[in-house]
Amino acid sequence: MGKHTYFYTIGFYDKDGNGIKRDIVAFLDKIEAKLREKDPRVVRSINGDVFRIFLYSRNSKDDDILVVPFGKPITKNKPYAVDSEDPGKLIELESDMFDINCLVYSKRHCLAMYTTNSRGPSQQEFCTYLNSYLFEEDDCVLKMKHVTFERSLVNIRNSNKVTAILVSVDLGDDINNYFKSEMDQTSSLTSALWNMATASKENADGKYLSFSIGLGRSKKTERLNKDSIMTLLEQLNLNSRFIKEIELKYEDNRTEKIETFKLKNVDSFLRGTFTSTESKLSPEFLLNHSADVYLKQREYFTTSVQEFLNGIGKETDEDYELNLDWKEGD
Repeated sequence: MGKHTYFYTIGFYDKDGNGIKRDIVAFLDKIEAKLREKDPRVVRSINGDVFRIFLYSRNSKDDDILVVPFGKPITKNKPYAVDSEDPGKLIELESDMFDINCLVYSKRHCLAMYTTNSRGPSQQEFCTYLNSYLFEEDDCVLKMKHVTFERSLVNIRNSNKVTAILVSVDLGDDINNYFKSEMDQTSSLTSALWNMATASKENADGKYLSFSIGLGRSKKTERLNKDSIMTLLEQLNLNSRFIKEIELKYEDNRTEKIETFKLKNVDSFLRGTFTSTESKLSPEFLLNHSADVYLKQREYFTTSVQEFLNGIGKETDEDYELNLDWKEGD
């Protein structure tokens, strides 16, 4: 299971896309109640795959964090175990095993995270599973929407280090005019880029130029000259049609991880990063450490959450039944 999550708003919407005021935690609790009653109908077949939830984990201290494990059975390449009676013998595990992902919901922040185990159920499959409990006459659908934020040169300027940059330039008819009119030729780095672009276009009949500057397999303490990189970025007009792509690797000050993103009017999905020696993010680990991850990213999701909450206007009845006898295709 990946050691990061993505952030999502999660809620109910009518057929026109308007937010409906219905408690998501109460809805999840209704499903878990059926699980506790050992109701077999919590196991559902969707698009040929079988899915089910497992008992939730809750933060009893402040009743903020809720973790919902969601899995599908491992049917291929099941692991083997050592026979307890004969340590030299391998036996196939007979019990059902599952690949899982987890929904993590913070009541305080009105925001969800979803883990990224590529073998576990996707976020879209989780939404489909939850929506199977809604009747058509409920006139609503549950949606999870990525929280996005637009990064800018401020992220690079404030970072501790930059480790790589990739630039792709379209060598169109007016590329020379672009460099002459918009870039300061006295900068050695921008001058070198101009020379490369000119040579690529006029001598090699090139249509585009891509180049990257990086450290390769260097020591973690090494870094590019950030001032020179910033000079180049500030002189490139990111909105120009000639600049096709700029990709950077830099150290995020909040997580101290090397992040990769494309810097050209691109919204990025907001991630939560966990630090653990374990290879997987277990429900217990998520329960104990998610609060800190929410706090680290709070400044980036506050606006999205407020817009989500402001879009909820339509009242609905909380006294409703689950569609327990749902079958795909009904």
